[in-house]
Amino acid sequence: MRWYGWLAILLMVIIGGAVLVVLALDDPELVTTEANVMSSDLKVPAIGFTQVTGDYEWQFPQDFGPHPDFQREQWEILSGEGCEISFTLLFDRASFVAETFALERESAWAMNGILQATLTVDDSQKGQNIHITRSSRVAVGLAGADENRVWVEDWAWNWSDGTLVITDEAARLELSLTNENEATPIDEMAWNAYTVTGEGSGKIELGEQSSDISCSITITHRFR
Repeated sequence: MRWYGWLAILLMVIIGGAVLVVLALDDPELVTTEANVMSSDLKVPAIGFTQVTGDYEWQFPQDFGPHPDFQREQWEILSGEGCEISFTLLFDRASFVAETFALERESAWAMNGILQATLTVDDSQKGQNIHITRSSRVAVGLAGADENRVWVEDWAWNWSDGTLVITDEAARLELSLTNENEATPIDEMAWNAYTVTGEGSGKIELGEQSSDISCSITITHRFR
């Protein structure tokens, strides 16, 4: 084979590899999100995002909703007194591209950020401990947050109507949450944060076993 034949083959390999990379970035079926992508060690550029200055002026109920101008945001729901089966649910958003620049991206599938939900359940009486994580890109309705709720696929916490639904093969959680107190800003290093307490009632299923839940709940919302 002449040299230009080998050159043609080399060019085809290079072009083919480039196409695969583009497809992996734009096709949701080819994107694999690592479970630990939202670890505390995650470091991405903060250009264009609002920074924590320590003098945030809270406005409720608006601040129950998302703060997309900040790079990182979390909604945490923690079971408390009265829960025989304890659980923690954390919705964690990390944005890679500030909204100012995200508007310039043409593809609806462009990965501007990731939202990950983690459910941890501890049934000490039966010796069960379950840790489940679900994550998806914040695009085309797969995951996100608006003025009423935060969701990752079919996992959703709606603070407007107080419903919480988590569905998985290992565990299912359906709760109605009632906020009994006003939101209280708290001091968390490098975060704007507040907590609100209330009551949670509903059911939790672990495998084939179902249990009623009625206990106190603490919700922490933080962003930076």
